[in-house]
Amino acid sequence: MPIDYQNLHYSLCKVDFDEATGTFGERIDTIYNAERDGGSVSFPRLSPDGRYLLYTKAACATFPIWHKEADLKMLRLSDGEELDVKILNSAETESYHSWSSNGRWILFSSRRLTAAIQGFSLLGWMKRETYINLSCSLSLLLNIMCYVRSPIIFPNLLRGR
Repeated sequence: MPIDYQNLHYSLCKVDFDEATGTFGERIDTIYNAERDGGSVSFPRLSPDGRYLLYTKAACATFPIWHKEADLKMLRLSDGEELDVKILNSAETESYHSWSSNGRWILFSSRRLTAAIQGFSLLGWMKRETYINLSCSLSLLLNIMCYVRSPIIFPNLLRGR
């Protein structure tokens, strides 16, 4: 990693793709310009219906989970409008997010000692939010969380703790 890692910034770009031929188009559209707007984009995730893009914005491009200023941002792709997602963010870090398979819920990690599940609808944010308190599990390091449809059993994972 370069010594001046604070100067690494990622923009977010869109490139046409022809699924039938497996080729990329010539035109590149910059959705978020890090040089112009500051900060850096990480972990862009499309909603399952392809209508929204959820991403993390931090001051620089490395390990946003360690950047207190890292927040979640969302774009509506039909018109490029940035949606108000203040309800997702706190004074602490928010990052590492995933969509539920129906696109109605978002699961993300937060440095507020919880993981969070937030409901999303086409009409806006649902009032109900759920936080998973992890304060008793600080010795465990969580990475990107995701929704699954069936149980995953790790019988020896926590043995000896």
